Amino acid sequence: MADGTFLDSVGGKVQQIWAVLTSAGPADADKLIRLGPDGKLDLSLLPPGVIDDSYLIATSETLSANDIVNVFDTGGGVQAVRRADGGTNKFQAHGIVIQAYTHPTNARIFLNGIMPGFTALTPGLEYYLSTTPGQVSLTPPSAPAELVHCVGVAMSTTELDVEMTRPVHLAPAEI
Repeated sequence: MADGTFLDSVGGKVQQIWAVLTSAGPADADKLIRLGPDGKLDLSLLPPGVIDDSYLIATSETLSANDIVNVFDTGGGVQAVRRADGGTNKFQAHGIVIQAYTHPTNARIFLNGIMPGFTALTPGLEYYLSTTPGQVSLTPPSAPAELVHCVGVAMSTTELDVEMTRPVHLAPAEI
C-alpha cells in the first residue's frame, strides 16, 4: 500500500502492519521493510560492510549536493568536513556528498562509487578537483602551489565513478 502498511494474518486474524524504512537494530527483527521516497533501501537496513562506504561527519560549512569534500581535524581529534579545494588552500579530496547539508549538521560522506546527479560530464574522461571549492573539472589545476587530484571518471553525462587518486602538490612559484 502507498502508506507503508500491509495486511498480515496474526493469530488467525487479519491485521494492518507497518513496514519499516529504517532499522533500529534487533528490535526490528522479523519486520517487513520498504523502500524510501528515493526508491532505495536505507543503509541502516543493511549489515556493516555490504555496500556502505560512507561516514557521518560534522559539517564546518554548508555543503551542496555533489560537493567533493575534505575531512580534517578541527583540533583535539575532532573531525569535520568542508569543500575540497585544488587551489592554493590545498584541501585534498576524501569523498563526496550526494545531497545538500546546511551547517551545522552531520553529512553523509561517500568515499567512492558511482555517484549520480552531475550534469554535462563527458563519459570516459577523468575529472579533477577544481580550484573552485567542492567542484570537479576536466582541466587539472596547473598554477604554482595548487593541488592536482584526480577524483574519478565520468561513466555517463550525469554519473561520476568516484575513485580518489593520491594528490600531487605543485611546487610554489620560484623566487
